[in-house]
This record gives sequence, structure tokens and C-alpha cells, in this order.
Amino acid sequence: MDTATEWSGYPDPVFPDEFWIDDSTGERVSTTTNKRKGLPQFYDCGICGHWHPIEWNGDCREDRFRLTTDFLEEEYGQEGQCWQEVPMPTWED
Repeated sequence: MDTATEWSGYPDPVFPDEFWIDDSTGERVSTTTNKRKGLPQFYDCGICGHWHPIEWNGDCREDRFRLTTDFLEEEYGQEGQCWQEVPMPTWED
């Protein structure tokens, strides 16, 4: 299954215009390229104490991207199976 036409799913709760979530695998699928991006990835922010999607690079005060564990589990499912925790980026690289 390489294209968005071969699966069923729903809009990503955080990035509905950019990704869909595949019902059977939980993977993100790009709405523009139809490429699979793997499980959604989030990091626990050491600055604001909330979760942020790894694709996001913004201000912690932007409420749309200040996510709680409860939100992630309600929208995506259990961590490790439906989404992945990744280290907080440094942006110094």
C-alpha cells in the first residue's frame, strides 16, 4: 500500500490539511504526496510541559500545538502503538 487511494482513514487531528491517519496501520499519509510518514511523533517539551508534534517548530504559546497526554491518547491511541515519543529537538544543529 503506497498510495492514499489504497487505504481508508481520517484526517490527522493536529494536521488535518497535511496528513491523514491510516485506519489499519495508524501511519500518517501525506495529503500532497501520498507518501507514508510512519506513526505520528511527538516530543515532551521541557519548556512548557506539553507535547508538540515533531514537524512543528513554533512558539509554545500557540495553543493549537500545546497537546496533553490525554489528547494524544484520545485522538491517536496508546503511545508506542499509535504514536511515538521522540527526543525534544535542539534546533542548534
